[in-house]
Amino acid sequence: MPVRYTFDHGDGTLDPNPVSSAYYNNPGTYAVTLRWELNGTRGAISCGTVTVLAAPAAAPAPSNADYLGLSETGAVQLAAQRGFSFVRVARRDNFVYPPNPGVRNDRLNIEVDGGRVTSARVG
Repeated sequence: MPVRYTFDHGDGTLDPNPVSSAYYNNPGTYAVTLRWELNGTRGAISCGTVTVLAAPAAAPAPSNADYLGLSETGAVQLAAQRGFSFVRVARRDNFVYPPNPGVRNDRLNIEVDGGRVTSARVG
């Protein structure tokens, strides 16, 4: 009869696989134990502890209104500081530029009137 193994992840979940992965739902420190059984004899081996930290609070999404009134250069600089890879001028004064295909979360589309940003949107 082969040895039977069970991982106890310390959070109430048990895994009968000899190689185990755990996904913890809550922050805390968990004692991980490998339990074994062979011919009616049982034992346990401490595998140490796992500390799960709380997820950091999500940063509030910057308001597109933050770009309104900025110069085109100022909007490009602010977008770069906020992690945008691209800034596309969708419209400048009365000229509408052809759209780029697809939506990109790393692209900021702006509209400029009289040298100032009048609209900003992600995509």
